Formats: sequence, C-alpha cells, structure tokens
Amino acid sequence: MGLDEDRLAHAIALGAARAATPSIVRTGDISSTKSIASALVAEAGVQGALLAERGMTGPLAILDDGRGLRDLFCELEIARP
Repeated sequence: MGLDEDRLAHAIALGAARAATPSIVRTGDISSTKSIASALVAEAGVQGALLAERGMTGPLAILDDGRGLRDLFCELEIARP
C-alpha cells in the first residue's frame, strides 16, 4: 500500500487492537470459530491498514503498555481438563 512509517505503525496498532485471539479459540473441540480465527485476524489487519491509509490513528503502545496486549494474555498456570 506504500504507507509511510507513521501510517504503517498506526496500521499495526489498529489491527492489533482487534486481532487478539484467546488460545481457547484455537484448541480443544473443533468449532466454527476455530476455522475462521486466522481469517478474522487478517481482516483486522487489512481494515487497520485501510483506516491508517486514510489518517486514522491507533494506540501505538499497544504491544508494550501494560494496558495493551502485553498483559492481556499473562502467563498463568491454568489447569487443563
């Protein structure tokens, strides 16, 4: 798309804001959601890029800030059935 560095950073932030997928979606019983999880992540990325191309901004610290994705999926010991 030829995005400059600033718009590319915002495209990543916008896509990441919607692309987080809990591991339960991809494991265990086969569900319809499991079969489209990757497509939904890709859709969020494309939409983020299209929005950033038009000047929309995203939370640039989404990967590093404790209120972003960094701590969303913290390392917990979870008992699995």
